[in-house]
Amino acid sequence: MIASDFDGTLLGNDREVSERTRTALSRLTELQVEFVVATGRPPRYCDSIPKQTGIP
Repeated sequence: MIASDFDGTLLGNDREVSERTRTALSRLTELQVEFVVATGRPPRYCDSIPKQTGIP
């Protein structure tokens, strides 16, 4: 299992998931590595991440 924070880790300064990060997350899925987001932000803040990454 890999856990990641949002700001400055999963999201860049533009508040978007980079292509490099999307590729890495896709590879985790291929390897069946569970990925979770660890944040103190409210759930509504997290709503766009599955859409940006392709990971539920």
